[in-house]
Amino acid sequence: MAKDAKHAFISVDGKDLELFKTALELVKAKYLDWVKVAKENNVTEMDKEFDIKFPSVTIAWSGSKWWFSFGQRIKMRFLILDNGKMIAVWAPKVTSSSNRYIDEQIYFALEGAEDFDSLISQLNYQAILDQLLNKKNNEDLFQ
Repeated sequence: MAKDAKHAFISVDGKDLELFKTALELVKAKYLDWVKVAKENNVTEMDKEFDIKFPSVTIAWSGSKWWFSFGQRIKMRFLILDNGKMIAVWAPKVTSSSNRYIDEQIYFALEGAEDFDSLISQLNYQAILDQLLNKKNNEDLFQ
């Protein structure tokens, strides 16, 4: 990560979690197919949007305080970098919903089946709920 890089967070509503997960699975399948096609045909330059719809998300980042950009639509792209790496990326410039002068360029990139699998495996509604409840139960011990 660059020295001045900040972390940004993507927030998905619980009701949209399965849609988000399904969209990622569809992008993964198409990504793996396109990587195969690119390698078989010696394609070294490509920037193409995946025609896969995601539910809207909220982007959050911190500066002097927390900023949020609501209602963002993810549009993943297949990109072959100069070094030959093939990635699925979404890199929007987002603007704070409460202050139009506050903006941030964010990058959400996945490379290879392992990146997709790692993220997708964490998008389990029950596992997320269990983790939140466990944290709450631990906090209740200290009243």
